Amino acid sequence: MGTSGAVYPSVNANPFFPAVAGTHKENSNTQNDITGTQPGTLTANDIYAGIYTQVDTGGVDPGTAADPQNFRYIIRNDLKWCYATNPFASPVGAAVSTGEGQTFNVPRTTAHTEVYDGYSKASNGFGALIDSIEAQSASSHTHDNTIPADSKPSGTTYGGGAWPSSPPSTTTTSVTVSGTATTITKYAGTQATATGSFSWVTSTASGTGASKKVTTTTTTDSISNVVDDSLTTHKSVSRSTSTTQNYTFNVIQDV
Repeated sequence: MGTSGAVYPSVNANPFFPAVAGTHKENSNTQNDITGTQPGTLTANDIYAGIYTQVDTGGVDPGTAADPQNFRYIIRNDLKWCYATNPFASPVGAAVSTGEGQTFNVPRTTAHTEVYDGYSKASNGFGALIDSIEAQSASSHTHDNTIPADSKPSGTTYGGGAWPSSPPSTTTTSVTVSGTATTITKYAGTQATATGSFSWVTSTASGTGASKKVTTTTTTDSISNVVDDSLTTHKSVSRSTSTTQNYTFNVIQDV
């Protein structure tokens, strides 16, 4: 026997006859000032399957007179023979049980936990965590399995002719506006003859089978006039690009 940790190493070494201070008789037997702890119809002649706690008032070593560890050990053979969960077991994940971390033969200032409550514990047991998960509000997702056709701007405002099938290349140039040098973006070759927004839509397929998908890219050029100090009008281009993913087969991937 030691003075710290599991100071009663042998109290349940023999599970058929653990150290239960003479209480092996049936729990209805109260003779000789000793109440039995065998459950049901079991008697002292049966394998012990009861519950017993050794309580020593003023328990010291371990413990002190000011803070006694009266609850010396607990025997829970009733759980052992019916394959119940150890009261001191730790639940999975973030769940908590009252008895986790306790040891049956390590003295305590308060009673050993008798029943595993890792599921039923109201505030943070496994059941409460499940309830919390189930109570979460659902979030919505959408998908679009429509594949838009490739398109380009209509009309003949690209240098007096039709717009190209893909966005024109751009370049930067410096112009002087109100005496200040300003850099603008413009088309590298043919210039637009109108202002406004002009968009190109291009769809590209990738993947195979159920993972096949189509990525649609939309490029929009916003064209405005910039007049420099020589009264020359330049078509300034501001370009933006966005993409969306459209599924041809497994649309659930989008969520």
